[in-house]
Amino acid sequence: MILFLDFDGVLHPLFVPVGPRRGRAYEGPTLIHADLLSELLAPHLGDTEIVIASNWARRLSSQEICQLLPRPLSDRVTGSVWDEHATTSLSRYELITGWLLRHRPNHSDRWLALDDDARGWPDSERRHLVWCAEPINSRSIQAELLCRLGDL
Repeated sequence: MILFLDFDGVLHPLFVPVGPRRGRAYEGPTLIHADLLSELLAPHLGDTEIVIASNWARRLSSQEICQLLPRPLSDRVTGSVWDEHATTSLSRYELITGWLLRHRPNHSDRWLALDDDARGWPDSERRHLVWCAEPINSRSIQAELLCRLGDL
C-alpha cells in the first residue's frame, strides 16, 4: 500500500480556536500527532510505502523530513510528490495521480491519501482520500483511516 501523507492540518492543527468562529494560526510544536499516526499504522507498516504529499517537501530534503518523523514512519518514506514534474498549480489529487503514473504505473488501487485538502478530488476517487477536516487526533478521522486500511 502507498500512503500519501500531508502534514499541515493532519499531523498538527492549522489553527487554534480563540473565540466563536475565530482562530489564529497554530504556532506550537510541529507534527505533534506523528506518533499517533505511527501507532495507527503499526499493523500495516510492513506493507506500506509513505510518499510525502506535504508542501514541506518543496523546501526540505527527504532526509530533513525523515528526521522530523518517528522512526517507524521515517523508515517507510520513499519519496515525495514534489518531483521535477510537480507545480503548485496542480491539485493534490493531480500531484498524487501524476506521481503514481510516473513512479508506479502498474500499481493497483492500494493507495490512500491522508490530507486536509480535498479540492480537485473527483467523486469517483474519494475512496482513496481520508479527508482530515481535523487533525488525526480526532476520533472520527482515526476511525475512517482504520476503516479504509481494513478495506485495503
